[in-house]
Amino acid sequence: PQAAFAAASRFKGIDGFYCETQQEFFTALALGMIGVIAVHVAGAFSQLDNYGISQGGNGDGNHAVCADDLVYDRRLGGFKIDSPNSWKRTWGDNGRCYYTFERHLRRTIEVHKFYVFPILTQDPQGDNPPQVLV
Repeated sequence: PQAAFAAASRFKGIDGFYCETQQEFFTALALGMIGVIAVHVAGAFSQLDNYGISQGGNGDGNHAVCADDLVYDRRLGGFKIDSPNSWKRTWGDNGRCYYTFERHLRRTIEVHKFYVFPILTQDPQGDNPPQVLV
């Protein structure tokens, strides 16, 4: 809806740059930066495996998503990229899922730029910082 686009315009990334490799991207996430990346939505993308990872494929990329954390999963034996998706909270795990570089980003990083932002503005219409409840 138009209201969603208007609300999204209140959030800005500052001093962004792009990553060309997995190492650069993982380092940026580990340092607490927020990423904007391309994934390929097709097939079983909406289904999550037992690790919470999207079962989508590794195409050229047809959808931009946020990446806001890097998680090491001991059971998986590797890193997962945590992502709030752009669909409703009924999608995935309360609107979130994980991606792995090999399954989801190996191809898309070759086709699209992966931007990361060390600084984000606060929502000018929000409660910033949120009220502390005692």
